Amino acid sequence: MNVSAKIRPWALLLLAILVRLIPLGRYVTPDEPIWVYRSVLFRDAVLRHDWAAIPQTGHPGITTMALGALGIQAQTMWHTAESQAHLAWIRNLAWLAPENSAAFHHLNYFLPAGRLAVVGVSSLGVMLAYLLARARLDERTARLLAVFLALDPFYIGHSALLHTDALQATFGLLAALTLLPRRDGRHSWRRLLLAGAWLALAGLSKTLGLLLAPGLALALLMDRRSPWAERGAQVLGLACATVIGYALLNPPLWGSPRHALEVLTQAVSYHESIGLRPVYFAGHVTTTPDARFYPAVLLWRLTPPVLLGLSFLLMRGASAVKGSRGLSSRFTWPALIYLLAITLPDKKFDRYALSAILLLTVPAARAWAAQRWWRWSLPLLLLPWATVTILPLYEADPLLGGPWVARHVIPLGWGEASGLGASLAARELPDPQAATLLSDNVPGTAPFFPGRTLPWREDRRPCADALLNDRGATETLRWAGLPLTTITIRTARWPSGTLIAPAHLPGLPDEAVAPQSDASTLRAWLAQRLSTGEPFHWVQASACDPLTEAQLAELLAPVAECSPPVQRNQLPVVTCTLRDELPPGSIRARFGGDLDLLAAAWPPEAHAPDALAIQLRWRPQAPPDRRTAYLTLSAGGLVWAEGGGDLVNRITWPSDRWPAGEITEGTTYIPLPLDLPPGTYTATLSLFDAHTKRLGIWQADGTFRGTSLRLGPVTITPAPYPAEASSLPPREDALAGLRLTGAALPTEATAGDRLSFRLSWERTAGSPPDRITWGLACEGARDGGRLPLAPGNPASWPMGYRYETRYAPRTSPRLPGGACALTLAVGDAPPLTLGTVKLRRREANFSFPHPPQTPLTVTVGTFGWLRGGDWPAEVQPGATFSVTLFWQAQGAADADYTVFVHLLGADGHIWGQSDRQPAEGHAPTSSWLAGQVIADTHRLTPLAGTPPGTYTITVGLYDAESGGRIPLRAADGALLPDARAQIGTITVGRAYHIGDIQVAEIGSGVRKVVEKGGRACP
Repeated sequence: MNVSAKIRPWALLLLAILVRLIPLGRYVTPDEPIWVYRSVLFRDAVLRHDWAAIPQTGHPGITTMALGALGIQAQTMWHTAESQAHLAWIRNLAWLAPENSAAFHHLNYFLPAGRLAVVGVSSLGVMLAYLLARARLDERTARLLAVFLALDPFYIGHSALLHTDALQATFGLLAALTLLPRRDGRHSWRRLLLAGAWLALAGLSKTLGLLLAPGLALALLMDRRSPWAERGAQVLGLACATVIGYALLNPPLWGSPRHALEVLTQAVSYHESIGLRPVYFAGHVTTTPDARFYPAVLLWRLTPPVLLGLSFLLMRGASAVKGSRGLSSRFTWPALIYLLAITLPDKKFDRYALSAILLLTVPAARAWAAQRWWRWSLPLLLLPWATVTILPLYEADPLLGGPWVARHVIPLGWGEASGLGASLAARELPDPQAATLLSDNVPGTAPFFPGRTLPWREDRRPCADALLNDRGATETLRWAGLPLTTITIRTARWPSGTLIAPAHLPGLPDEAVAPQSDASTLRAWLAQRLSTGEPFHWVQASACDPLTEAQLAELLAPVAECSPPVQRNQLPVVTCTLRDELPPGSIRARFGGDLDLLAAAWPPEAHAPDALAIQLRWRPQAPPDRRTAYLTLSAGGLVWAEGGGDLVNRITWPSDRWPAGEITEGTTYIPLPLDLPPGTYTATLSLFDAHTKRLGIWQADGTFRGTSLRLGPVTITPAPYPAEASSLPPREDALAGLRLTGAALPTEATAGDRLSFRLSWERTAGSPPDRITWGLACEGARDGGRLPLAPGNPASWPMGYRYETRYAPRTSPRLPGGACALTLAVGDAPPLTLGTVKLRRREANFSFPHPPQTPLTVTVGTFGWLRGGDWPAEVQPGATFSVTLFWQAQGAADADYTVFVHLLGADGHIWGQSDRQPAEGHAPTSSWLAGQVIADTHRLTPLAGTPPGTYTITVGLYDAESGGRIPLRAADGALLPDARAQIGTITVGRAYHIGDIQVAEIGSGVRKVVEKGGRACP
């Protein structure tokens, strides 16, 4: 082998690398930050040998994550301190949200290293393709193939991305080339093993890579030079090698094979349902391009040499081109079968066709190699084409009009325009670090804009200093005359005088921007700027910072007189005057004793299918544990919609990663079903700890306020289209203005509890009433009443819309058990029988099991008395003891209240407590019958470190939702302070050790000796 033959592979490798480095830092595609994030998790899991922790997707992207992890590892070794700081920040993320612009700055730090790894692999793929083609075909074909691959802009663009498509296409091409027979005609089983490994890597890059296998198997079967038995054996060997390679090279299969396979199979339904994404095709944006999509992509994405080479084969026939007979089928059949397979699903992207483009490049190269005039004609096509790597994903075949024509048919670009537009906006703005940019591609914009990048939303237009892809643009970014994106730099003029606004706005002086803080800090800021009787201008920009706007409204609305709003710069501006001193600022609530809710904001109106977004501003007093948020929309005492999840802030850090004392913000959502009736609901917030225990809520002064915080009202308006048919058991009952289409009843219920049932309605012609009458008939006894038909007025429901309503009337505890008929009457129509409910009765005792050790006479609200209690006089330190309370009912309460029993020290500190409904929940206060006696046992354990002494046992009842206590009265009728009855005392002893022996002192001179094993000694 001569020197040039030895140098040529490395020269081709260098060429492939150089052209792929040119666009490396010019843009970021929307998917790449996600792959960096997955690569961080992949690296961490590999270092821990925790294969189950490797991110699993339907891609599955193993090769992409592995290369990204290698890049991160190299970056960490080169810049240790800075890399570790970025990794620590990234590891705090609960997940990566597409609007999290702060995360993309940290993820982008590792992106170039991951891209370089992909550049290296794809460039090595070009060199290996040359070597394989040289060994199996001929030097000229191999050389042309390598040059075509090295200078293919579509391949270049994807080879410079931390993504899956270029890797899938590279490994798929290498598999097809490896399967080519040697020049001597001999078949080596090693090539099947190697081809299977390449196919496995293609499938591990992207599951679509496995779709190349059927075409390659068909190409093997069509090889007439081998007997059928040998061809079948080769196909079987290739299949086995692929499966084995896929299993051996896929770490998630090592840890949890079943879960890994479930993720892959679920990916199919995901990509064809919620995974669908809009794509441009033939003048329209659609999620389901038709079968012409990939042929159009091939026409414009194939380079002129490849397109002309394939045209030679089509016009003259493969057999007429020397050396092409049989070769074309080995690559065209896999390409066509692959294209057909990716055409059948609805989801289509131009990049999915890259594997077919590389396969078709091989017969095109062979066709060029057979031409005598290729030396002078090919450079004319290659030289101009090799200079277009600045924006390679915008390139299209110039023989068909290039990108100027292609942009009307197929999608072009993938993030390049956003990055270039963000860079230009940063240069145009005077202070880009303090500026805000709106973009419909936050991942591709945020890495290039030093300020804040927000997702595009029409109501945010007035908040932004710059807008990308805005119709009223001040400048259009073009490339070779091709419009890429539009940029709007906003300026604004505001009224003279004192200004206040909740957020930074274009043209607004910095001193007019309210601090994003707690209400007391905001009040101090307002007090410095505003004086009683002096006018000021208030820019009400709730879309720009709804939380600060809500705090401003809470402080100013009670004490300011304001004029009607005037629109200035697309925002309402009111002129106000303070008539009184600003109210004191306070927190909204303190959850669990250490997490302060400073502000909450939500839109006054919402409708399905959008979710209701409730924004929350927090400040942890100490590093909190991981918390879960639970949000509800309720009306009439019932929950109609609910949502929530892990409590995270705007950058998706979970609550246990929030720094103590720092203010942070987040958004929690309530999904709104289409069958949610229009009306006014109340939004309520609760938090749960890691053990799913609901956290208590306190005010700033320490007053307990239950476990649910009522935020405020929300109006639900009709959705733009009706819901589908109801999922409830069907019915067909025509009523005035309504049609009852379904009803869901419980099979069993308990007398005295709420009877929950649901109905589905369809609005019809007529005037529906706003109330219904329910009835329950049980063996001669009846119960019933009137209920609102829905939270809003049914007459306002759009015609033909379907809604599901909920009801939970409280039944009488005196109803007998057995089968009860539930009836419903609407307006003047006769009652309808909805169905039968089996009713159970609770056991009720009307006599005391024994006289209480401590008789009491405490009146409990209007529904009972506390008649006495039993408890020990003395207790060992750390021992659990019981307090049994004896309640006697006057009747049923209007709600289910919780009983608390406190072990109170002389200083008022609670050293032990129990909170539960009476009789461990078996006798809720709403089920009490007049004269009923309830024995209610509570178990208490003094806290560790409880000092010896005498403690007071106190008792009371409260509403667990609101925290409100039930008033208690003494025997003389006087109200008890704090709605708490002091029912007696108990003595807690002192414990000490003598060697391995524990001694507990209880009372005066009484000692109880306990051995180390816990056995009592007399």
